[in-house]
Amino acid sequence: MFGVILGTGVGGGLVIDGRLVRGLGGVTGEWGHGPFIIPPPATPPGLDLSRVIPSFRCGCGQTGCLDTIAGARALERLHLWAGGSAATSREILTRWEGGEPEARRTMDIYLAYLGSALALVVNTTGATIIPVGGGLGGSAALIAAIDRGVRQKILVQCDAPLVVQAVLGKDAGLLGAACLECESERR
Repeated sequence: MFGVILGTGVGGGLVIDGRLVRGLGGVTGEWGHGPFIIPPPATPPGLDLSRVIPSFRCGCGQTGCLDTIAGARALERLHLWAGGSAATSREILTRWEGGEPEARRTMDIYLAYLGSALALVVNTTGATIIPVGGGLGGSAALIAAIDRGVRQKILVQCDAPLVVQAVLGKDAGLLGAACLECESERR
């Protein structure tokens, strides 16, 4: 399982055989802190990505991380860059679900990049389920769109949903972190 957080930022964690994988320095699953592919290798028909998205500076100190266009605040910045009016991430999602052209353009770009990055994670880790928590993870329409995009780009095709809403909701990552802290204190 590769758990994803789509909240203020983008994060995640890799679980194999029921155990969290801890990598170099205890960090694993930080898929939001790698450069996004410009432009993504596969884009929806009719989506023009000839205007390259700027490599925004990330809070981690790097430039061009996926986190700079895929978290909630970053989605708002992406929307402005794509020609949309100032709006919160929730407003953008609501407008997208309602078919507004500005929001649809933003979300097409968002989904193209996010889907490509998450497909790379799936192809690398072999994850068979990707629960999504965080504030953006509360949108069933967004999760379904991400799932479709990822399943179109992975090597092993599957019919069942791969990207799903986290059972514990938007705070799933926070609850998991709290459980890990309790576990480490018992040792």
